[in-house]
Amino acid sequence: MSTSIATVDKQIAETIETTHEAIKNEFSKFDFPDAIIESIWNSLDANATEVNLDIEQENVIGNIARIIVTDNGDGIDYSKIPLTFKKYKDSQKRSSRSPMTKGEKGLGRFAFHKFAHDAKWISKSKLGACSINMNADNLSLFSRKELTKADAIAFKSGTRVQYERIDSDLNKLVFDQKVIPYLQKHLSCYLLVSEQTSIKVDGTKLKPIDHELTSERNTVAGFDVFSRYVTWNEHPRSSSYIYFVNKKTQKVVYKVSSKLKKAGFYTSAYVESDFFDNFEPTNGQLNLNDTFNLDSPEFIEVFTNAVNALHDLYHLHRLKEVERLIEEYDENEIFPDYRKRGESDIIAGFKEETLKDTIKILYQAEPSLFGKIKNNKKHMRVFIGLLDKISFSPSEDLFSILDGVIKLSSQEENDLACILKENTLSNITKAISKITKRQEVLDILKSLIDDHTSTSKEKHIQKIIENNLWIFGEQYNLLTAEEPDFEDALKELLEVNGNEDYYQKGSVTHKDKNAEMDIFCTRRFKEVDVNGKEYYKCLVIELKRASENIKDVHYSQLMKYFSVIESNRQFSDGNHHWEFLLIAKDMGQKTSTSVVRGNLNQFKGTPGMLFESESKEHRIFCKTWDNIFSGYKIKYKHLLDNLEIQAQNVMNKTPEQLSERAVKLGSDIA
Repeated sequence: MSTSIATVDKQIAETIETTHEAIKNEFSKFDFPDAIIESIWNSLDANATEVNLDIEQENVIGNIARIIVTDNGDGIDYSKIPLTFKKYKDSQKRSSRSPMTKGEKGLGRFAFHKFAHDAKWISKSKLGACSINMNADNLSLFSRKELTKADAIAFKSGTRVQYERIDSDLNKLVFDQKVIPYLQKHLSCYLLVSEQTSIKVDGTKLKPIDHELTSERNTVAGFDVFSRYVTWNEHPRSSSYIYFVNKKTQKVVYKVSSKLKKAGFYTSAYVESDFFDNFEPTNGQLNLNDTFNLDSPEFIEVFTNAVNALHDLYHLHRLKEVERLIEEYDENEIFPDYRKRGESDIIAGFKEETLKDTIKILYQAEPSLFGKIKNNKKHMRVFIGLLDKISFSPSEDLFSILDGVIKLSSQEENDLACILKENTLSNITKAISKITKRQEVLDILKSLIDDHTSTSKEKHIQKIIENNLWIFGEQYNLLTAEEPDFEDALKELLEVNGNEDYYQKGSVTHKDKNAEMDIFCTRRFKEVDVNGKEYYKCLVIELKRASENIKDVHYSQLMKYFSVIESNRQFSDGNHHWEFLLIAKDMGQKTSTSVVRGNLNQFKGTPGMLFESESKEHRIFCKTWDNIFSGYKIKYKHLLDNLEIQAQNVMNKTPEQLSERAVKLGSDIA
């Protein structure tokens, strides 16, 4: 120890029970943020509810002259300094620590030498005031001085630490970009204990990192219990704890690990109750009496409720994660395309749902299984392809493939197999129900068209179609109905695609812009053309009277619609492909002069096509009601025959009753 007494503020120097080098070695891995936060922890350990960290800049380029930390804590008792500052790796906090005490090794006060040369404490407690000086030349020396009552009047209760001769590498920019985010992460769990706790940096209150918070209030044995459950968006640099808070003092009296150490899931719980008003930390142990202790049924119930709530949050977290994963697989076209394999829409939907359910269940059991293939599309497709092959018989094949990849107990395997079986049966039931209900809708439509003579049946037919767009393909959104014009159509189209701000009234200028369509809808998902370009499919449906045949004048009407679409860049921008569908009772007379008949012959390779634009992005089709009814029966003939679905009784029912039933079915199977 070669440092002179004069280096410590010309006061009598006192020696710490170790060497300068030994202290420095303890901080060899500390960076600026690690060292600065020690001063804040010291304030919080001293029961401070207000901590202010202020920076005084030296110049306009951001060099720091001094850093000052003030608090309203208990202050330093001058008479006990020999038991604190003179000790090394020892602290009075060990004998009076609370569950939130951070420093009990007596090292935090030395951390300043990583960012400053000089440190000066001025502290005022109930027993008086004092000052303490240290510098980085020799950390094993310090000086102290008891302040007179006259000198102490100028200071508030608490402690003020002033750090000077700041390291030149710690400037304002480094402080803002490195230190403040570090403080936020490491202090977040503490900041949520109580609103009474305030930590400010340069006058701005430090906020916890981003998180989601849920709360509940209940009563246990007459005690009011208010619980807050936090899911952090990033790691708060603290283990997952359940904090039990004294309602009166707003202090944590006990904390326990939630044991939810899960990758990517970070949580905390804060349980406040007057039940905990009788808990007091004493000598490192809880002062437990016969009623308010860890073995009491009240505490066990409160604790169990908190643990269950956190596990529920974890379950929801897993579900959100796997939903995002499935969306990612959809976007990257990882899933098998069952429709390209020739599967009907409902069967394809059934298989897609079953495969996705299998993924959800496996992800719940072992998320890391999917993390191993996350960044490799080829591996994703191979793995998902394997799951596709075995998702209908998981009891043996699935687990033989997974064996050695993830570790599941025999009980977990049995549970997983049961869940997969239940989900498969559930999806089969859904598929059968959907087929049955759709057939009933078609039976109702056929009855209205063939059997009813009511003049009002046309409006009921349109209403049924509006609510059962699956008849023309899966997943259509109805945008407009009841004869909208093209201004209405453009407004709705832009809105559904999230571009409503681009709508300008009067932007459709074509002479036929006021032509009114029966039904205008668009697909809920993007499709891909032969060149790999994505587009939205738009469908215009023109319904003719149930007794009316398709005529050339009807075709001309749809060509007017096409003309309006082609003339407006917002309709015809390459991102939207349009189909116009004309539906009537019959194709009409086979006359040589019929434009409809001529066009059908021209496009006879594509049934029902009347027109195709040069870009092949827009088409006009016609269909009869019989085409629609028979098409469904042909597509699902095998299933319909084997399921032996009985036709529903639609006789002796009014059009109103039939349409009401069909609309309800449509909402069930959308």
